[in-house]
Amino acid sequence: MNYLPYKLTRQSFPRVFIFLLVAALLFIQNSHGNEKILNVIFPQKEVSSIVNKGKYIPVIKSEGRITEIYKVFKDPTNPNILHVLTEVWTPDNSCHACTASIGYAKLEKVECGYEITVPHQIFNKEAGKWGRIMNEHTQLDLIGPNTYGLTMTGEDIHQGIVSRYVHLYQLPEDGHPKDLFTFFIEPCSLKQVSVSFSTKTSKNRPYYDLLMTGKTMKFKKTLRWEWQEGTYKPTTKIDGYSAS
Repeated sequence: MNYLPYKLTRQSFPRVFIFLLVAALLFIQNSHGNEKILNVIFPQKEVSSIVNKGKYIPVIKSEGRITEIYKVFKDPTNPNILHVLTEVWTPDNSCHACTASIGYAKLEKVECGYEITVPHQIFNKEAGKWGRIMNEHTQLDLIGPNTYGLTMTGEDIHQGIVSRYVHLYQLPEDGHPKDLFTFFIEPCSLKQVSVSFSTKTSKNRPYYDLLMTGKTMKFKKTLRWEWQEGTYKPTTKIDGYSAS
């Protein structure tokens, strides 16, 4: 009886060691990459670092605020182009209603590194809660014919009531994200939410229908918003509450 756990431990150790080593190397590589990107976006400012949960995070410190890399997306049609999202926050801003800001810059890989094609600019000044972007999920999607967008989903709790929200930004080819659509569901019983766009139902419209899929206590549920007359219109109800 004592031999089986010992055998499993010996067999598992090399795999665990390799996993931790790869994770460490990826973190070091990403940290170095983030530092390089910050140097490109803010050439006149010094990159320093902070320690968060024992991890080295390269940041820009300026006027009491901290700017760090939030997300980096490779362009789906051109791998040499990077869409960079930054998070700008203040260390002493930590109330529930306190928010952070999200910035955007577009870079293109060249022979000697990267060059800026769209300069950094804040496009959302009220993101997240507790002064940071917490539990939000951001993705790059094809939201219409030849049109890409950034989708941010998240949740919040007020007096025990769960609300979910989606922010949708159009991503112009040579500009900053444009606020396209925001919706809230409160109260919301959906869990493990994912957002996608239907390419089959919006062929003659500028944007695809937006789908939000999640699980309730009993089954899977998908809410749909159709693009009509210049805005999204809810077409599905859940638990008696309109998706608006």
